[in-house]
Amino acid sequence: MDDLEWIRKGLDKPGKTQSGLALALNRSPSAITRLLANERELKQREIQRIAEYLEMEPPGGTAPDIAAGFRPPTEILGERDMKVFAAVEGGTGEMVVSTEPIDLVPRPWYMREVRDGYAILIVGESMIPVFEPGDIAVINPRLPPMRNKDVVLIADEGAGEFRASIKRLVSATATHWNLEQFNPAKSLQWSKKSWPRALRVVGKFSGS
Repeated sequence: MDDLEWIRKGLDKPGKTQSGLALALNRSPSAITRLLANERELKQREIQRIAEYLEMEPPGGTAPDIAAGFRPPTEILGERDMKVFAAVEGGTGEMVVSTEPIDLVPRPWYMREVRDGYAILIVGESMIPVFEPGDIAVINPRLPPMRNKDVVLIADEGAGEFRASIKRLVSATATHWNLEQFNPAKSLQWSKKSWPRALRVVGKFSGS
């Protein structure tokens, strides 16, 4: 049995899904689809997590460090009901985000009670290596922005779309956000008049 056949067989088991596997690997659902279509290479470090989620030994024997009778925490396997909004580049380091969801992803355990939480498909390269194009950022709109945490700044909320930019929040004053981006590395100071809201990024699904 090869690796892909092993994964497909495991996903046929009751309670095992592609979305659950994506969450266990901290990957996007599309990355699992590409993996199963043999369009993406299976990484060696992923085999143990896959074996843990599927509760099956990998081809060739037991993956290291898997305890007998392992059961993945049920709380990580939320319903596939969290909306993902698409974005297009809207200027240097900015995105224009549509409020029409393009997909649903499993709701992480830490978003279980945050029913208004959502996710944004990242475009642009200003936050590489923390966020790369194709990553999905998980947003908790109930949490206040926090220093040294990633935030999505929001502006121009209108019918069907809004402007957004993901950055690291360094500090804030009554009138400005002091921010950091990584690619190219620079410090920024943005007016709260132009960017009135900053929402906490609490997680991500990696795009590849």
